[in-house]
Amino acid sequence: MLSQIDPKLIAAAVSFLVGVADALRRYRRDGDLKLRQLPLVELRAIAGYLRRRFFTIAKPSASSFVADITVDELERVLGRQGVKPDHPFSYVYEGEVYNGVMYYFDVEEKYPHRQIHVRAFPHSDGIEVMAHEEPHWYHHPVAHLRSDDMAHGAANLWVRERLENPAHVGFPAE
Repeated sequence: MLSQIDPKLIAAAVSFLVGVADALRRYRRDGDLKLRQLPLVELRAIAGYLRRRFFTIAKPSASSFVADITVDELERVLGRQGVKPDHPFSYVYEGEVYNGVMYYFDVEEKYPHRQIHVRAFPHSDGIEVMAHEEPHWYHHPVAHLRSDDMAHGAANLWVRERLENPAHVGFPAE
């Protein structure tokens, strides 16, 4: 039974239990529990495993494009432009090797809090990139789950342009 469980999950679970035990020991000793003492990194690793295990769905047949880069290059280039990798609250598409999200605000949209969701899949010529824009999951949860106002074309174009002409955003500027 244990040989069928992912070793990374076992390591994260053991680390999580040790971290919880240590936090409880400190709480018992000091009567104070600090957020930094909780094993949140391990909890995120466990949640990520559960997300991949139980929330993986078939890859949709949506518009995409192929880029002649590696996943690491995609993550680095888009990361410098505000795309956060490893989005923890989304379905996993079968074969997905990258999943990132970028928040933005557009006052002219019906749901102004928006996100661009980027996914990548292995391809013989590099990676296949599939992106869409949609209402942000936190600010507009019902519209997000119903896929109201979701569009693929403009998001794919944005990602392609950003990969060809990266524009650094954020702080600190290089």
